[in-house]
Amino acid sequence: MDIRSWIWIGLAVFIVFIVLLDVWLSKMNKKNKMPIDYYTWFVTGMIWIIIGIPFHNIGLIFIGLIFMILSLIHKKEWKKNHAMKAKCCTDSRMTKILLIAGMILLVGIILLIIMMKR
Repeated sequence: MDIRSWIWIGLAVFIVFIVLLDVWLSKMNKKNKMPIDYYTWFVTGMIWIIIGIPFHNIGLIFIGLIFMILSLIHKKEWKKNHAMKAKCCTDSRMTKILLIAGMILLVGIILLIIMMKR
């Protein structure tokens, strides 16, 4: 098989994995629905802006600004969301962290294999 075929197959498997993960996490989170953590949005926006500036990437800067503006609009909810997040069970949080770390590792291995083939 050609390398492009493997890339498309890997991309399709990755998309199916993401969709199944999203369905599973949404069913798991219906029991203990948490509100949006706008403080995390603010920090995420700052990180995207900081990454976008040296790369001269207007898209990252713009999305970072949107995150920051939306979080500043809801600044009153920052402390309330932190208190609720502390009450959240650590098992579901750890499961999410492990799943995200696994996905990042999988993407890294795929990219490494692709780069080694060149």
